[in-house]
Amino acid sequence: MLSARTYGHSKMRIEDVFLSVQRLAELYTKAVVMNKRHLLMFQSSGAREQTALFSIREWDEYWKKKSSATGSLYDAFSAFYRKVIIRRQLNYFIKKHFTLGGSLLHAGCGSGQVDTDINRKYSITALDVSPHALELYRKFNRDNPRVVRGDIFCLSFKDDTFDGAYNLGVLEHFTEEDIMRILAELRRVIKPGGKILVFWPPEFGLSVRVLKMIRVVSRAILRREIKLHPDEVTLAKSRAHIETIGVKANLKVVDYYFGLRDCFTQIAVVFSKSIDTHSGQEHRQ
Repeated sequence: MLSARTYGHSKMRIEDVFLSVQRLAELYTKAVVMNKRHLLMFQSSGAREQTALFSIREWDEYWKKKSSATGSLYDAFSAFYRKVIIRRQLNYFIKKHFTLGGSLLHAGCGSGQVDTDINRKYSITALDVSPHALELYRKFNRDNPRVVRGDIFCLSFKDDTFDGAYNLGVLEHFTEEDIMRILAELRRVIKPGGKILVFWPPEFGLSVRVLKMIRVVSRAILRREIKLHPDEVTLAKSRAHIETIGVKANLKVVDYYFGLRDCFTQIAVVFSKSIDTHSGQEHRQ
């Protein structure tokens, strides 16, 4: 063990002392101030590294590939599908179920290519766990400043904040238990009488069948597995299946559609946060 200096002077110059103090101040700023800024941006006090079967890091990597200059034929087709078919379907149901100018939460907004029309008519708050997804959202929706990073399992918004919420092509990537948690959290942040619009691909949907066929062909011809998107672990089975999950999240199905409007690819379902008409208070089932 070295003994303490008892005589002489330190070899450290005075400018080195000031530089060290400056560096410590910088480190403190990054560790404390920047961390608070990050938490505010994330909009979730309970952010988790793992969201069901797909980690936050993997979701960000998925959207990072989408934000690159080059893309696959599948990506090009998906973009066309979102902008031409899903956007039209979304516009129809948003207009049908939500009052013009209402405040809506797009939970799991992704690239936001479907929001370009309704952003002009509604107050949309776009939320996603992936920074790269939010970059794409800002690119396609330059007039909407309400873009936040957050976790759909643990929203930091206060109860009864929004007139409604919507979630497109996200639930199928989670387990039924997680889906009930997501719906319950969305229910919490919408006002009594508010609605939640969900697009949920079913087992019998056209896109599900086509993608299964592509995987079969790739295994047979290319001898390898092609993964075009995160695993779809919970496809909708029927209206009864969706209603059962809704009841567990204390939500009621008020609209259900599967048909030609979106080429039989996704079920459009609208849940309602019901109100007791006698007391005016939220009905607790």
